[in-house]
Amino acid sequence: MLFQEMQENISNSKLPLDLIEKIKSISSGFFNLNKNELLFKEGDITKYIYFIEKGDVALKKIKNKSEIDFLHLSNNELIGIDSVYIEGYCNYSAFTSTSTRGLKILITDFIELITEHKVASLELMKYLSSILNRIENNI
Repeated sequence: MLFQEMQENISNSKLPLDLIEKIKSISSGFFNLNKNELLFKEGDITKYIYFIEKGDVALKKIKNKSEIDFLHLSNNELIGIDSVYIEGYCNYSAFTSTSTRGLKILITDFIELITEHKVASLELMKYLSSILNRIENNI
């Protein structure tokens, strides 16, 4: 029972409000995109990760010449967080499913944030675990 509760908490977790505020404080600017616009493309190198303030973004991957929609991220979530650990490389494409607005965060600034704030780093790991769990459940 305790394990099941932990799994539910991980799969339902969002970023904590204090971490959201820290992320917002280091943003490099805003973005506003209409439905079906590209945020980044699979194979690109990016300098940014993205925080969704309002909207929905579909993550898609090319497999056997077909585009697979494998996860949707929405309000108060980060997009491209995995690119932080692979020198900005994008493993998938991100398209808006609705009109979406958010913040751009330089990867270098984000790395500095999680290096200086150990609690933020731990919260981020919980969040990444929740995203991996959601991907696993969608496959």
